[in-house]
Amino acid sequence: FPVTIGRRLFLSGTDTATLHGAMRKFDLQRYEFLHDRYYPKMVDIAGGVFSMGSPESDTLSDDSERPVHRVTLSSYSMSATEVTVYQFGLYCALSDDRDIRDYMAWPNSGDHPVVRVSWYDAVDYANWLSDRLGERRVITGNKTDGYTMQGGSGYRLPTESEWEYAARGGSKSKGRIYAGSNDLDSVGWYWGNSGGRTHSVGEKVANELGLYDGLS
Repeated sequence: FPVTIGRRLFLSGTDTATLHGAMRKFDLQRYEFLHDRYYPKMVDIAGGVFSMGSPESDTLSDDSERPVHRVTLSSYSMSATEVTVYQFGLYCALSDDRDIRDYMAWPNSGDHPVVRVSWYDAVDYANWLSDRLGERRVITGNKTDGYTMQGGSGYRLPTESEWEYAARGGSKSKGRIYAGSNDLDSVGWYWGNSGGRTHSVGEKVANELGLYDGLS
């Protein structure tokens, strides 16, 4: 299946569902490759109860992380990795006022996470994903007029408790120090092993839920 035709199907803004359906039938393998490249791969997370926050004994924690308290969460989904330059780039390509180069730390880093994304950028991208993939927006509005929660089924940022629960491994947690391991180097990039730059997502070991890169 010609790459140019595949890209055109994913870039087209008209009747997206029909075009995606046609490509899926014509060449499923190519379709799945492009879909995984240009859209976040979501992981279903079963809800549950967990102890959120850090104990007094954790000297590296901040006061805002205390006291430890019990939180109950319903089931939700989260992207397996950070949003990549490829994924955010598709959004920028279909936008009139965005340039993917504003969200890249280094050139030629399509599988690297995007950077310098504001809260407003993230909400607008989540709404675009919802529209693109046929889901009802969770938040309506814009930066100028303000935003309103409407409780749709679409894409959104996770809450702080959802993020922490997912990082800890959710209902499959094995109580590890970091997201999936007691060895930070094996699951996340940080100042001590990153060389001061971003890296391709998914290169580290996933945590218990199949989420990568330490959710950093």
